[in-house]
Amino acid sequence: MKFAKLALLVPALMLLSSGPLFASPITTDGAWYEFGFAGPGSFATVGTGTSATTNPTSDQDVAPPWTFSGPATLRVLDLFLSTDQFRIFDNAVLVGDTSLPVNGGGCFNDIGCALADSRHYSFGSFALGAGSHSITIQQLEGTQGAAVLSAMAEDVPEPASMSLLSGALLGLGLLRRYRRS
Repeated sequence: MKFAKLALLVPALMLLSSGPLFASPITTDGAWYEFGFAGPGSFATVGTGTSATTNPTSDQDVAPPWTFSGPATLRVLDLFLSTDQFRIFDNAVLVGDTSLPVNGGGCFNDIGCALADSRHYSFGSFALGAGSHSITIQQLEGTQGAAVLSAMAEDVPEPASMSLLSGALLGLGLLRRYRRS
């Protein structure tokens, strides 16, 4: 009887510890995704839906954790009141914090304007390596509001790397053969 319970418990624990069950996949094409938050210490939720972003627009309907695979650059940008700072996690491991904001930005919901105003709007760019990613974001300071994130795939120069490695090994082999003769 104990063995039967253990046989059921182990797969259940593996399933629960494998990561979030309701993760939202996002594209790594540079599209922006809006998220909301409720104040310092809170974690990001689905976009607020109150005011659509401009320049470009963002998707307000994708809930965290945001998932994607492969190497990418993750960008996180505060919008609207320019008073918020965020802590970024990938698979529950701290990646880093966005910059400290300075109140007084006037871009409101304009992503392009906020990107250009790095003095007022908190921003972070994080290089993530190959593998599966599950992004969660915690607000460190500020008020409740909305911000955006974007993931851009990184080119992986695998064929070039393999050619370089093959050439180096061939050269070492020829050098060894030359030294023997």
